[in-house]
Amino acid sequence: MHTLQLITIALVCVSATYTVLSAVAIWRFARLNPQSSNINPQSPFTPPVTILKPVCGLDAEAEENFRSFIKQDYPDFQVIFGALDHDDPALVVALKLATKFDERDIRITSNPRIIGANLKVANLINMMDHAKHDLLIIADSDMRVNHDYLRAVIAPFADERVGLVTCPYRGVMPREATRWQRIVIALHALGINADFMPSVMVAHLLGMRGFAFGSTIAIRRRVLDELGGLARLKDHLADDYWLGQFVQHAGHKVVLSRYVVDNVLSPESFGEMFARRLRWARTVKLCQPVGYLGSFVTHLVPLAVANAIARGLHPDAWATVVGAVLLRMVSHLVRGAGRDLWLLPMNDLLSFVVFLLSLLPGQIVWRGQKFRVTKDGVLDAIPTPPPSGASRT
Repeated sequence: MHTLQLITIALVCVSATYTVLSAVAIWRFARLNPQSSNINPQSPFTPPVTILKPVCGLDAEAEENFRSFIKQDYPDFQVIFGALDHDDPALVVALKLATKFDERDIRITSNPRIIGANLKVANLINMMDHAKHDLLIIADSDMRVNHDYLRAVIAPFADERVGLVTCPYRGVMPREATRWQRIVIALHALGINADFMPSVMVAHLLGMRGFAFGSTIAIRRRVLDELGGLARLKDHLADDYWLGQFVQHAGHKVVLSRYVVDNVLSPESFGEMFARRLRWARTVKLCQPVGYLGSFVTHLVPLAVANAIARGLHPDAWATVVGAVLLRMVSHLVRGAGRDLWLLPMNDLLSFVVFLLSLLPGQIVWRGQKFRVTKDGVLDAIPTPPPSGASRT
């Protein structure tokens, strides 16, 4: 065999091993960490909690998402919905729910004050002015949970060494979408469920900690104050990741919760979905450059295709491709995620294209603003040139 053939065969073997390991990691996590069945509903450890829900625009099924955080089986908690824009449509939905559930402690806030380049963090800094309690939960607006969510997420804080708890999440389909939108959303969900979260579970299995996700970040106020507050994140891309890193580096324990949160995905075009995945990939590369480059070996199906090409499209090589596709499908089924299985090979090729493009020099475009990002994950806004003919004063 030629050297190139040996290299591609070796890469396929390593990738196949990773695929099996990811399935084992998720199976083990699900088996040893049942979602919430072991949470005692009468547990005496139920300290008061403030839930911060930063919003910007209306997500799919926003009312149901918001309601899931309000209808918690928990004795004492506050929910704050906040936006930078007073006219944000998500606040209208939040206000409707606050009126309906007037027995709950719900606060609706808006404040246009912007501190730093990260607008989500700026919103959260404003919202903190209204937070009552010493345990804080930050959860993105497009997440949905069950009534036992708070008990499950707060339980690890019974250990005083725990400084932060975060939740894995899964992409789920909204009820209303066209046939084409459902295909695009399914590809988006596979990027989360078949690519990203398995890599998290492998990292967890190997003992890596210190990551946090926007699905849920529960943190002690004193730990946040020790880090310098949310202002520490005001110019950081991937504020959730860096918060987990900062908490761990400060010597506190970071826990990956047993609780899996639903990320209700909104309908979008293929181009919007592709741009989102590319931005996501570039963000991961900036946060973990070495690990991200190593993730090249996780692309089993494209590597099997590369092996087939290197071997002159020999029938045995194409059998390797078929085997790679079947292994990916079986590993996905082991995770209990059989829906949209037929799209998995397409997702794998799409993920590989995104990976290759993410290696090229590029800027981050976030909410219409272009940024350069330093090696420390800090956002540096790129000034937008004035339109042609605009006055220069």
